[in-house]
Amino acid sequence: MVVESVTAGQSPGCTAVEDLAEAVASIVGSDPVAVRRTDGPPPACDLLAVATTAEPASGTGDFCRGEAGRLLRIVEDEAPPSGGDITEESTRTIAGTTVSLRRLSSTAKLRQEGRRCVGVWTVPTPAGSPSDIWLLGPSCADVAAMARKAIPASLRAPTPSADLAAPFYHDDEPVPGE
Repeated sequence: MVVESVTAGQSPGCTAVEDLAEAVASIVGSDPVAVRRTDGPPPACDLLAVATTAEPASGTGDFCRGEAGRLLRIVEDEAPPSGGDITEESTRTIAGTTVSLRRLSSTAKLRQEGRRCVGVWTVPTPAGSPSDIWLLGPSCADVAAMARKAIPASLRAPTPSADLAAPFYHDDEPVPGE
């Protein structure tokens, strides 16, 4: 990102724009995801498709099931498997994100269709509470391998719709909604 200085003779309003641009540049320098994030994570099937080659068997915006027990859920305010549902838990940094890898017990409800492990990480959302992403698979090694692909995709903001209006308008242009 390039931030140019305000030159003499420009309107005083340009100073405010320059200050804002410098603030944004400093945020981008330390955390590029913080300013790219405009919405929640992409739909679950989009994230699972990044992590595995199989077509999803079923899915919605927050749930997607693939082959070999692979499952991806995007949830808010719902506790991931813990306590008696897990036999072993470890924390690992994968693609710059803290991921909790939890080996499921033989009695865990989620341990169906070959699921043996769940990886859990949090994705920030601009509107308030963060979303947790659960990625399940046949082993924790399988989940970690999928997470290396899914985490970068989970941090990217969805592509804006082509019919969105530009955020800036010339002085003589009408601003939609005004």
